[in-house]
Amino acid sequence: MDWYLSTALLMVLVGAVLLAAEFFAPTGGVLVVVAVAVMAAAVGLIFLFGETSEGLLAVVGLCLGLPVAFWMLFNAYRRLALDPKLRETDAADAVADDLGVARLEDLVNSFGKTLSPMRPAGIVEIDGRRIDAVTEGRMLEADTPVRCIGIRGTVVVVRSYVPKETTAEIADEELL
Repeated sequence: MDWYLSTALLMVLVGAVLLAAEFFAPTGGVLVVVAVAVMAAAVGLIFLFGETSEGLLAVVGLCLGLPVAFWMLFNAYRRLALDPKLRETDAADAVADDLGVARLEDLVNSFGKTLSPMRPAGIVEIDGRRIDAVTEGRMLEADTPVRCIGIRGTVVVVRSYVPKETTAEIADEELL
């Protein structure tokens, strides 16, 4: 292998390392600019000292190789889960992980009570967990029994709930 091809290959590898470093140490694009400049210099070196076909092959190789390398690096980055937003779970599951429950759907039909006034958003306690929630539009006071009636995206929706024994007591009082 000629010296200029070895040097150009080394320069392309240095550029690839700089591009990969930008993922893990964001510099605002400085490393990307330096990496592109190093790779362009490598192609220029091949055109300067080699044949035109070698230079064209280097350009085509970089144009095809860089997107494939980026795709592989991005998928590896997602699998590492260094950034939870890039994981292959939806936003509701990410919020559920923060709450410590398996899924937000598991809260549907669960009972709890409001910890703060719901106007219409507030905090409820369901299964011993404090959860941000909204009502269907009605305002509720603190310590009101509620039932989770659904999930809208990442938001828990609750409705006021009157226990059956309370309903029976109210009916008995109305008879007196």
